[in-house]
Amino acid sequence: KLVLIPLHAAPHQAVAEIDALYDVYLDVIDKWGTDDMLFLGDFNADCSYVRAQDWAAIRLRSSEVFKWLIPDSADTTVGNSDCAYDRIVACGARLRRSLKPQSATVHDFQEEFGLDQTQALAISDHFPVEVTLKSHR
Repeated sequence: KLVLIPLHAAPHQAVAEIDALYDVYLDVIDKWGTDDMLFLGDFNADCSYVRAQDWAAIRLRSSEVFKWLIPDSADTTVGNSDCAYDRIVACGARLRRSLKPQSATVHDFQEEFGLDQTQALAISDHFPVEVTLKSHR
């Protein structure tokens, strides 16, 4: 079993909402008996919404159970800001073995399709994040 858990955090509640994903993690284990989970989405997890000093209060970040695949140094925004708002977080031994190494990335569609900023912003103000899973046959 693989459980995908999306989140679009309210910007000014991002710290509390990301931390609450730890409770979701515990509930999923209790309900479905698996710890193979991907948390993904617009966490608003950087810049003014989640500051460096906030990370210690976020259990999803402070526990070694979770692997953050999109680094703090990433820029997932189309606009002029340089923030890693969008994230993918993996947990579970089987899932972590299934991750293709170094495949987590920010998909810069603006560069790929040669768009100017206005054109890119007409699509989204965020770049998608992605990771590749290996199949086990």
